[in-house]
Amino acid sequence: MRTSQPRWNRCGELRALGALCIGLILCSYTFWGSTPSGAAPIRASSEFQGISCPVPRFCVAVGTKSPNEYGKTMNTLVEVLRGTSWSIRPSPTVGSWSGLFGTSCPTVRFCVAVGSTLIGKVANTSVAQRTLIETYNGTSWSVTPSPDPGVSSEKVKPCDSSTALKCETVQPPVDGADRLSGVSCASRSMCVAVGQRTSASDKQVGQPLIEAYGGSKWSTVSSPTVPGGGDLQGVSCASARFCVAVGSSGSTTLAEVFDGKSWSVVASPNEATPFYNLLSGVSCTRVDFCQAVGYYYISKAAGESPLAESYTRAGWTLDTVPTPSGGGQLDGTSCATTNSCVAVGVSFSGFGGASLAYTVKGHTWITAPSAAVPGSSQPGLAAVSCATAHSCVAVGSHYGGYSNYLTTTEVFNGDLWSPMPAATSPR
Repeated sequence: MRTSQPRWNRCGELRALGALCIGLILCSYTFWGSTPSGAAPIRASSEFQGISCPVPRFCVAVGTKSPNEYGKTMNTLVEVLRGTSWSIRPSPTVGSWSGLFGTSCPTVRFCVAVGSTLIGKVANTSVAQRTLIETYNGTSWSVTPSPDPGVSSEKVKPCDSSTALKCETVQPPVDGADRLSGVSCASRSMCVAVGQRTSASDKQVGQPLIEAYGGSKWSTVSSPTVPGGGDLQGVSCASARFCVAVGSSGSTTLAEVFDGKSWSVVASPNEATPFYNLLSGVSCTRVDFCQAVGYYYISKAAGESPLAESYTRAGWTLDTVPTPSGGGQLDGTSCATTNSCVAVGVSFSGFGGASLAYTVKGHTWITAPSAAVPGSSQPGLAAVSCATAHSCVAVGSHYGGYSNYLTTTEVFNGDLWSPMPAATSPR
């Protein structure tokens, strides 16, 4: 693993390799956590995972936060950008481990955020994971009931901060894991969320999970069973009758399309590599145009390289993407129009890496130098949203020292990127 790689991407890499990663949150703390020693300061951690900007100068960003990098709790994080200032908004946390990984706001007064929460044991990773959906009604955020088709029907009492130790020692074993990674709302009455479900019958090979909201409640949507399993990372709905979801299946990319009646797998290309390709984000402006991004693994020496594909009625086509020296990957994309798309991620060039951004012309992507917060280390961008071609905001995180991470935000005016500290970033 590259030490410069943001934690949300490390989990993505594990999933691409076929390993079972119990959510982005647990992966961060299980594999890359630290043990305090000496008089090292205890600091809070916070990371942005998703963003939605329905109009210029208004955005909602979601992610995770923890009281300190050694804690056994993780809370949801919601911040709102109005004009040039970010502010933290109260958001529910279910149990002691909850995170939000994607959000969609069709208007400034209605937003949906999705993620997951953990139940059962935590200390030895014997856990069950269930979906988490939160809704903003113009005034406040609240948890909205969501299906968990992969989790066993066994009744399990969720852990909370007051009974965390008891939960870790006496909870019965549970089966299954459901997680939502992305969401897209074409309107207040039509939203689609995607992720992965893993039931006991799946034998730890997860299947794509699609859930839909029709104005009153969320329900599981029938979708194709993918041989060998699959995981959907992002979704975009150009209308109530057209959506595209992307992710990976085994070592190859995975794309599914909703035509207004049903979901179907549509063949998507892969870069030539003996290892893996995956798609992590998608943006659709019309029923005949979508842009998807991700990355593929070349070799141990070369690492990962950015991947981009465009979709038309004729199908998917690989785009040309420059590879940074040292490698890199793309995690999010947003298209204001068919001729104006932005993609963001992380570059592994130099010491500690850097945030990565591209703009596209036709089927060729061009590097657009990003601008991390001055003094930040190991910056990376996880998601981007463009209200117009000249108003884009990208979010992610950078290393804050002592194994903790802090939020990062950058603004793009169509020509240049500029840093913009979030409420949870150092001022």
